[in-house]
Amino acid sequence: MNLIWNTAAAVIVSLGGGGTIVGFLVKWYSGILADKLSKQYAHRLSEELEKYKAELGKKVYIGNQRFDLAFSIYRELASALVNMTETSYFLFPPGDYLPEDKEEMRKMIIRRYEDAVKAYENASKIIIKNAAFIDRPLYEQCMQIRSVCADQLTSAKIFRIDDDSNKNRQAMYQDFRNTWKQSENILKLRDSFMEALRMHLQSLEEIQK
Repeated sequence: MNLIWNTAAAVIVSLGGGGTIVGFLVKWYSGILADKLSKQYAHRLSEELEKYKAELGKKVYIGNQRFDLAFSIYRELASALVNMTETSYFLFPPGDYLPEDKEEMRKMIIRRYEDAVKAYENASKIIIKNAAFIDRPLYEQCMQIRSVCADQLTSAKIFRIDDDSNKNRQAMYQDFRNTWKQSENILKLRDSFMEALRMHLQSLEEIQK
């Protein structure tokens, strides 16, 4: 083989290193190499391609699994957040109608409060247990909503549940009035989260494609 290259080099030098000669020799030697490719090499190449195909398939499969996991988590999270925000909203809903009978009114207020507490606790558990799997901006929105709902629960206890609720409403009248604005804010935060979640899931679907 060295003899071939030495001879070819001598010819090229004697002809001034012409590009046409170089091109001819490259094409000629490439043909020799192609003829000498062994079946063993071809078999090894085939094995490598199959291995690559298998690895690619695993990545796609893992990708699908991750998407399914994310979708499952976000579906559970969205349901819990909707329940938490709606029950928190109805602690002080604008234009609320309450029974005229004081006993019936108190029963309704306590029932709403208990429902809101349960929804808050459930949503909190879901957020915390899935924290590592939730996209950071979405997680931060969840925590913001959770905090606002917690404040609303505190307000409900102070202004409607406690024995001194009447005195508390008089002493902190402006804070009491702000609870209705907070109810509207809760729904705005919820809607903003849902829109962000839709965009995030859409981006995951595009990656899958």
